[in-house]
Amino acid sequence: MRTASRRQWVTEQMLQLIAGVVLHNAAVAARLRLGVNDLQVLGLIQLAGRITPGELARQTGLSTGSVTGVTDRLVEAGYAARSRDDHDRRKVYLAADPDGLARINVHYARQGDHLAAVLARRTTAELKVIGDFLAELNAVEPLIAPVPRHAPEKDAPSSANEPHGTSSIP
Repeated sequence: MRTASRRQWVTEQMLQLIAGVVLHNAAVAARLRLGVNDLQVLGLIQLAGRITPGELARQTGLSTGSVTGVTDRLVEAGYAARSRDDHDRRKVYLAADPDGLARINVHYARQGDHLAAVLARRTTAELKVIGDFLAELNAVEPLIAPVPRHAPEKDAPSSANEPHGTSSIP
C-alpha cells in the first residue's frame, strides 16, 4: 500500500474508532443519566488522580461555570468527591470515587478486554510507536476546540453536551 493510501486508511480507522467511542459513551451516559461531557470529565478526573476545577476548565475548554455544573452532578451521583487542600482550605480538589467508577466500568468491560487483547499481541517496539502516536494526537489543548472565527454562527453548538458538527481529519 502506498504511503498516501496508508495515511488515508489510518485516518479512516481513526474516524471509525472515534465514532464508535463517542456513540458508546453517549449510550453509557444516557444509561447513567449523565451528560456526555459529565462522563468525559470524570475520565479526566480519574486520569489525573486529583485535579482542581480550574485545571479541568483549562484542559477541556469548558467555562468554570460549566465545570462546576458537571462536577456538582458527578459528586451528587457518587462518581466523584471533593476535598479541600490541607494547607489552603480555599483550594478544592476533585477525585473519582472508586465505587462510582466500578459502577461505570461495567459498561466498558467488553472494550477494556478487547483493548487488552489487542495490546497483548503487540511487541514492545510496536507499543512504543502506538503510544508515541497517541501522545502526539493528545497534545492538542484544550480538548474542546473553540469555534473557528470563520465558522458561520449556525454551526456553533447550543450547549456543551451537543455534538460539534461534522469534520474530517486531513
